[in-house]
Amino acid sequence: MSTQSLVVNVVSNSQSGKLALDLYEVLSDGRWKIRFDHHKISNFSTCEQLFNYRHVPRLVQVAGSAELQPKVLHLRGGFSWAATFGIYWAHVLEDFYNHVERAQKNSEDAPTKGDLIKYAIRWWMKDDMDRFALTAPTQYTKFAIGYIQVDLDGCPVKFPQGAALLASQYFDYTLALKDFVNWKVIATESAFGVLGDVIVAENDRVVVCYQGRPDLVVYDVQKNLVKPVDHKTTSDVNGDFVDNWKPNAQLLGYEVSVQELCKQLKIDTVVDKCIINGVARDIPSLKPKDGRVKSRFRRVNVEHSASEIAEWRKQMLARAVRLRYCIENDEWIWKESACHNQYGYPCEYKELERRIPEDRLIAIQHGYEYVDPWNVSGK
Repeated sequence: MSTQSLVVNVVSNSQSGKLALDLYEVLSDGRWKIRFDHHKISNFSTCEQLFNYRHVPRLVQVAGSAELQPKVLHLRGGFSWAATFGIYWAHVLEDFYNHVERAQKNSEDAPTKGDLIKYAIRWWMKDDMDRFALTAPTQYTKFAIGYIQVDLDGCPVKFPQGAALLASQYFDYTLALKDFVNWKVIATESAFGVLGDVIVAENDRVVVCYQGRPDLVVYDVQKNLVKPVDHKTTSDVNGDFVDNWKPNAQLLGYEVSVQELCKQLKIDTVVDKCIINGVARDIPSLKPKDGRVKSRFRRVNVEHSASEIAEWRKQMLARAVRLRYCIENDEWIWKESACHNQYGYPCEYKELERRIPEDRLIAIQHGYEYVDPWNVSGK
């Protein structure tokens, strides 16, 4: 929603009512029930001011409406190629593993390579990935390679060859690993702690509720274990990619969330392992300098002890206490290093922070828009 919106009230106290209920609510005993998910936790840990802009709702007057609506600030123009590609691929695999789940439950044939390519085509169109031909031409062209003519429900469609190749290669990869046999799909993109709070820690100041949405939850037949699976897209799944998953608060949160799922489904198990399902966006070089052609796909198994999970709960508690203080006092500490480097790019709010306070409203009106607050359920 691109508007010339005007901020008329900032949520900064416990009387904000329904405006901040997705983030926190004040309980009858005076404690704050704070709802965290990995996205919020990651942003708050990165920079408190970043969290303030991205997750604390403001009441704004939206053009064309007399009503005040809760919105958060977002850089006009959307996400980068890399971030949007990750969302696109998650959509594709959600449809693919939903198909796997249906086939397993109904004793039907497994999805085919053609099915996966069809999902890749549909989501390419739905997510409007071709817009990056103009906004990120170098990255888009490198991935697309060229175009092929495909049939989608009886209609001819021009489709990037690179996207079809990725779907085809991933299917072969899963076939080699015998996913259809070794993985029994329990859930895809299921949100936990949205309709009912999953309490992970509490003290006399806060009650911490965790919301999670793992990409995939599977029962590993060979190892007799339930595991969350997190799909990751990156430039390279070799080298540092393998070693980057401990410590990782997101994976610990997924394990806690899936443990709750198992309780709901009456599955008696301990969830303390995750799988990173890594995919490289671009095709690895066929003539690398070291002579070894790298893999485009990589699965990394990550395991946590009971003490690591307990430590994670303690950290969530400390962050929730700090967040309550920030909201009550409207005090948000900047982390200057985060201004210059957010996954290799400047922070989207850097343009605001480099201006004097009196000029920030002008910057908001010309370069930003107000959007609905992040919701882990995706709704």
